[in-house]
Amino acid sequence: MITMKSITETISNMDSFETIEYKKGERLFEIDNEVNGVYLIKEGRIKLLHLFRKKTQAIWIAEQSELIGITSYFSKDHRFQFSAEALDNSKVVFVPEKEFKNLLESKPNFYQEIINKLCLRIAFVEQLIFSFSISNTKKRLVEILLFYVKRHGSEKYLKLPYSILDIAEMAGSTPEYILKLLKDFHTKKIIRLNGKDNLVIDDTGKFINSFG
Repeated sequence: MITMKSITETISNMDSFETIEYKKGERLFEIDNEVNGVYLIKEGRIKLLHLFRKKTQAIWIAEQSELIGITSYFSKDHRFQFSAEALDNSKVVFVPEKEFKNLLESKPNFYQEIINKLCLRIAFVEQLIFSFSISNTKKRLVEILLFYVKRHGSEKYLKLPYSILDIAEMAGSTPEYILKLLKDFHTKKIIRLNGKDNLVIDDTGKFINSFG
């Protein structure tokens, strides 16, 4: 069975691809840059940014073993539809466009698995952008947390690897207000806060039932 894990392992083990190091805050590429390849995260996290109402908005936080640049690779204008910035000191494998195309053509099952993951990501981003038009901050926060709980599969216990600032950027709010909402969830025993930036969900099933 072809999985995203097997795809990323295949890419990581190919010596012909360059591994690039980015310091925290450094950009991998900017919106509207021409697509010249895709990136696989080996270490760290990458924040994807988009312009929304003339304001830079975080729309996704990509983690280790995720591919970024896929939506833009398949776009008609072949330009990056967002900017990418290292959230931590990170290492990424750069896969040039031609080599990535050859990889997809030589392994058709890779293509299908990548499309499946891509559809999930697009659905989340579309919902997030839509929620900015009609939802309040609390609802956006819940949608973000719900997605990340479901994203990590069937794990009952989940420690989110995101700071309050990370979540605030995606929710389009201030860290102070997000912390206030999270403290309310903590009081209701929906989540658990261990310190300011340590967010734990002890029972993901209960969390989904509370909000899903």
